[in-house]
This record gives sequence, C-alpha cells and structure tokens, in this order.
Amino acid sequence: MFAVLRHSFVYACLLLMIAGSGIIAEDIQIRFFNSATGAAIEADGLFIQGDDIQLRVSHATMKQMAAGNAVETHLPPGTYELTAQAAGYHMMSNYFILEKAAALDIRFYLEPVEQPVEMTTDYVITQKRPDATFISGYVVDAESGAPLQDVQINSTSAVSAVSSDESGYFAIYVAADSDEGDLSFSRNGYVRQHRSGVEIWSNGDWQYQIRLRKGAGREDISDSKEIRRREAAEVGCEDCETHPHQTASEKRTQDPTLIRGSIRVGRSCTGTSCTTVEVYDIQTYVKRVVPSEWFSCWGDLSSGLESLRAGAVAVRTYASWHVYNPIATTYDICENTFCQFFGNAQSSNGNVATDDTERFVMIDGASNIPRSEYSAENNDAGCGDGFAGTGTSTAPCISDPVCVGQTTFGHGRGLCQYGTIRWAAGSVITRSAPCSAGSAHSNGTKTWQEMLDHYYPNYTLVQAAAATSLNVLAMPLRSSPGETVTMEYWIDAAPSISLMLGASVAPTGTINWVSDEANDVKVDLVSGINIVNRSFDLPIDLAVGTYDILAGLWYDNDNNDVINTGDFQMDSEVFASALVLEPVAIEPVDQALPAEFQLAQNYPNPFNPTTTIQFSIRNASQVRLTVFNAIGEEVSSLVDESLAAGTYNVQWDALGLSSGIYVYRLEAVDLQSGKAGFVDTKKMILSR
Repeated sequence: MFAVLRHSFVYACLLLMIAGSGIIAEDIQIRFFNSATGAAIEADGLFIQGDDIQLRVSHATMKQMAAGNAVETHLPPGTYELTAQAAGYHMMSNYFILEKAAALDIRFYLEPVEQPVEMTTDYVITQKRPDATFISGYVVDAESGAPLQDVQINSTSAVSAVSSDESGYFAIYVAADSDEGDLSFSRNGYVRQHRSGVEIWSNGDWQYQIRLRKGAGREDISDSKEIRRREAAEVGCEDCETHPHQTASEKRTQDPTLIRGSIRVGRSCTGTSCTTVEVYDIQTYVKRVVPSEWFSCWGDLSSGLESLRAGAVAVRTYASWHVYNPIATTYDICENTFCQFFGNAQSSNGNVATDDTERFVMIDGASNIPRSEYSAENNDAGCGDGFAGTGTSTAPCISDPVCVGQTTFGHGRGLCQYGTIRWAAGSVITRSAPCSAGSAHSNGTKTWQEMLDHYYPNYTLVQAAAATSLNVLAMPLRSSPGETVTMEYWIDAAPSISLMLGASVAPTGTINWVSDEANDVKVDLVSGINIVNRSFDLPIDLAVGTYDILAGLWYDNDNNDVINTGDFQMDSEVFASALVLEPVAIEPVDQALPAEFQLAQNYPNPFNPTTTIQFSIRNASQVRLTVFNAIGEEVSSLVDESLAAGTYNVQWDALGLSSGIYVYRLEAVDLQSGKAGFVDTKKMILSR
C-alpha cells in the first residue's frame, strides 16, 4: 500500500538531493495532535507519497529532527499524499499540492481509537444540571501542544473557580441565569484568555479545546453567534468567498457517493487567505461547526434536535463541496464566516445530531454535491414577508410562513437556521430569546429530512458511501519469506461500491511497512458484509517473526486500477499479529545416518523461481543455511536451528528477486563440542 524508502538515512539523502538539485522546494512542518484534547502526540510515522517520491519518516527520524511530534522537510513542487500513523489513533490521510517556495504549517488532528471518557456524550449527559451549563475540556500550550496544569478557569456566573489537572482537563458549572455567559483562562506566564458570549442554558454543556499563548496581557474572544454575524455583515461578507477557487484542472474529480474521510481546514485566516492547515476527520469537523453556527440549546426544545440534524447535513454538504472545490491547493475551507465558522467547542446536542446524520449529504440535479448555503434569518431577503430566498435562479422564493414578521439577518440564500427550529418545535423562537420555546404557530412541524427538502427544493438527500475493514485474515497464517499468501478482507460497505484493496506488512509493533503494489486489486462490494481476497507476495528478505497487516480501502479517483496520489482513502486499519513468518520448511528425506557432511548442488539449476537444496549432517548440529547475492549481501536465511543427524531438503522461492548468480552457504556447529563441524558454499543461477 505504501511504496516506501525504509531507512532514515535515505530521508537525509533525499533532502540533500533536493537542496543540490536547484529545485525550489517548499519548507514544510508537519505536526500531530489528539483531536479530542488538542494535545500534541508523538506519531509513529509519516508516509509521504508523490509522483517521484515515496518516503517513510519513522518516529526515530522525527526525534532526530525535532521534539518527536514534528517533521520538518523540504519538498519540490508536486502533488503529495500524506498519511500519519500513531499508536492508539486512527490513521489519517490527505493530499497537498505544493506550487511555490513558501513555508507551510500542517497539523494532523488524529482520532483516538478510544475517546477520553470525560469527552464522550454519554459521560457529559450524566454531568448535566437543570440550574447550569456544564463546561469541560482541555487546556494546552498554543505552540507546543503540551497539556497545561493549574490553569485557573472562572466565570462571573460560576460558584467558584476550578483548575486544570495534569492532563489539562477542567470542568466547571456556569449558572443558567441568562442566555450568555463568560469564561476566563489564566496561568502565570501566559496571556489570559477571556471568552464572552458563551451560550448558556439549563441542562446545557460545552466541551472546549483551549490553547493559551505564552506572554502577558489579555486576549478577548467572542463566542456570540450574533456578534460574529453582525461583524460579518459589517465587512460585507457572510458566506462570501472572495478568494478564487482552483482552476477546473486542479479540482478533484467528483463522485457524489463519496465523502473523503478528512478535510483540510485553513487556520490563522484573513478572509480566505490562511497560513496554517489543520486536517480533521470530517465528522469531528462537522461536530465543531454545528454548535458554532446553530444554537445547541435548540436541541433541548421540543423536537429541537431535528433542527440540528438538518444543520449537520447542510454543514457536511457545504464542507464536502469544498473538498471537491478547495479554496487553495493546500486547504479546502477557511475557519471563519467567509466560509462556515469552525469553533473551539463541541456540545452533546451537536454531536448527537452529527452522528444521527452520518454520511448524509445533498446532491443537485447534475448529481454533484452543491455549495449548500444557509444563514440565520432568511425572511424577506428579496421575496417578501413570509418567504425565504432572494428570487434568483440559485436562491428561488420559498414560502416560509413560520418566519412571517421576522427581520432579515443574513444573505437570505438556502436554509434558514431560525426557520428550522420553528419548523421543528412548532413555535416561533426569536433572536431575542433563542433558547426559549416561544409562542406556538399553526403551520405544523417538519422533520430534518422535510426541512432540507423545503429549503433546498432543487437538491436531493443521499447517504454517501462508507466502507470499513472489519478483519483481515492471512491464509495460511504461518508462511515463510518468499511465499505468496492470500489476504481475506471482511468489509462492511454501504451502499454498493468498487474499491481498491491495498496492503502492507510490518514486524508487529513497528511501522517498517513493506508493500506489494503489484497485487493491489479493485473489487466490487455490495451493501453489507463482503468477503474478498487479494494476494500478497512476501519478499524473500523478510525476517522471520510475527507481522501486523495494514489494510487500506481506496476509492480509485482516476479509475486507473492503481492506488496513487489523488485517490481517496476510505479506510485504513492495522490488524496486529495477523501473519507469522517462519523459516523455510525443512523436509527429512533419508532415515539412514549419513557418513559425512555434505552440501549438494541445488536442483533444478538454473531455476525460476523455486529450487531445492539438499544437505546432510553427520552429527546433531546447529545448522545455518543462508543465501547471498553476487555482491555478498544476505537475501535469505533458509535454516537457522538445531537438527538431528540426517539428510534434509529445503525449497527456496526467489520470487521478487532479479536474475543472476546467487551463493548458498551451509554452516554446521556440533551441538556437543560447540566446534564448527562443516562449512561449504555453492553457486546457483536464477534465470527469469
């Protein structure tokens, strides 16, 4: 699956080659973080695959270059697929097009296999109180990502301040005596962070990721949706991207049945021009946008989760459009109101709505994922009172009686956010009291599916494809270097889809992945559980021992039946200790005790690709039979064990090796005396 260079010195040589080639290279820093806590993590490895470069950067190499959680490199212009791996985290992959000499900061936020208990929705729900909003999360150093202990967290509506623990975790209750509250985070040596406009409601909750900068003074941040939208209107932009998108030739080929597993978020943005790129799982991204754009308190109103579910689909569709139509070659979407706002917190209501609508997106009449716009209040934006829309072909007039009398607040196009909660709850929720039920209206209610159909009459709701490797079995489980094994994949897919099966093997617990691209194969999967196979040729020079299997499912974006840069990785799973490599089987061929030690000529000779080597030992001995190439490099260890006196056959499979002369050497050490009893060497010819 990964065509990689195995040794760290190759990495250093690569940098020297680039530096001396006259090629203008881009300075890249790649770092790794826990998506749940925001803390820095030490990755086990980074795979860089381009048209002319295939590179594996190991953890040991990273520690030589930086602090262990960063890779600093130079890459020439080109398209690269980067894949990050860390123990206890799901692998993450995305692509980057490097065009010019400029610094680029990339941060992978990897998903932990097991979320911290205190961040799970089930746990948060148990902590809710009717008189307060439960606010928890983690505080880390903004630059290093190190967890910060003894950060003081306070609120003017809190009973008392709390402190973060050694992991940076904190939890505080803020009294639900108003719709908005505040939070402050302070620690000696760091800029105090004060957040105003924090949404507060009865039985509410937030899970924050806070990054504190070293220094002095105070940083004021507003979490108020109203203020953000007002500021966007003042600069003349809410959901208006002034930055040109990539040309048609640079866009990704679109398949509406497919959602890429991760999204590249531009950070530190001025408008849509961003200097830092953060890569997130698409579900995590949606979970941090929904509560930034919708009111999480709506989820506690009657049927209010229907509003958040409709919002989650609109957010996911909008984000997926950007994956296919990225703002820049290095990121898909910006973090602010020029796109859709990507905040620092999640809520249990937003998480439930996102999970309930997983993989749902909308498509237009041409079966493409559309740029699904939405804004706060779309009433009377160009079509009159009681109508959403602006009256254009892309934003037609839509009868929206639940919004009669409301003042336009937004661009008026697409879904009306306040309209969704009014349709869900059957009452008129207003901007002045967003968390209150309001007076009933007589227009009935709508489900989230009906809301999407209502506000996007030209779009159709679909559920995008998903595929997960449930298990991979190596058959046979026990093999030898040079042999071919069958890998049986158990895949859960929905709906039917064709995917490429990629595979790599590595000694258990390492990332020294060895691939077999020649046997990557495309298979047709039906909706449900599939059992499909691919072959894997084990290189002859693999050491004996237990191996992990890395199984990858790839969508062949360019339909060339090859896994290459630009294809979409649907799933990647490591199956530990799934393959055992043993020494080549030794077959006793004669019960009579030989009179002497002997190493026979292999047969057949020349051979392709298998041959048999026979040897005899007179006394019980520690036997080693090794194969070398013409320049003396060991390519295979066929026997390395204690054997009783006798005559034996060993078959050698030279699959994957080039034609030429090879040398095999027999060494026998007497088990009783410990003295060398026999050494002999012979030549053989591999002829393709």
